[in-house]
Amino acid sequence: MEFVSSSEFWTIVAIVVSAVGVQRAMKADARREQHNSRTLMDKRFEEVEKREEAREKRLAEQISGVKQEISSVKQEISSVKQELGHRMDRMEDRMNENHRDVSIQLAETKAAVSALSATLDERSSPRRLEGSGLPSATGSVASGVSVREPSESYSGDEPKVEGEPETPG
Repeated sequence: MEFVSSSEFWTIVAIVVSAVGVQRAMKADARREQHNSRTLMDKRFEEVEKREEAREKRLAEQISGVKQEISSVKQEISSVKQELGHRMDRMEDRMNENHRDVSIQLAETKAAVSALSATLDERSSPRRLEGSGLPSATGSVASGVSVREPSESYSGDEPKVEGEPETPG
C-alpha cells in the first residue's frame, strides 16, 4: 500500500486520467467535426440537388419550347407543301388545257394546210386533154400531153415584178 500512497502513483493516475480525458475530448471533437462535416456536406448536397432540379426544370422548359417550335415549323411546312401541291395542280391543269388548245389549233392548222395543199395540187396538177370533148384530130396537140393553167389565174398569187427575188413557199 505504500505504492498507492506515493506521489508517483498519483502522478501516473493523473497522467492516465488526463490522457483518457484528452482522448475522449479528441473523439468527441472528431465526432462533432464529422457531424458538422456531414451536416455541411448534406447542405452542399441539398444545394447541388436544388441546382440540379432547377437545371432540369429549365432544360425541360427549353425542350418543351423547342418541341413547340418544331411542331409549328412542321405545321408551316405542311401548309407550304399543300400550297405547293395546289399550285402544281393548277399549273398542270393550265398546262393540260394549253396543250389541248395547242393540239386543237395544230389539228385545225393541219386540216387547213391539207385543204390548201389539196387545192394547190388540184390547180397545179397537169390535166389531160383527152376525153375532155375537144377534138384531138387536128394534130395541134398530141395525145397524152399535159397542160397547166397559167399561174396568174390563181387567186392567191400576185403577179411577179421583174427585179424582185422569188420567195419560196
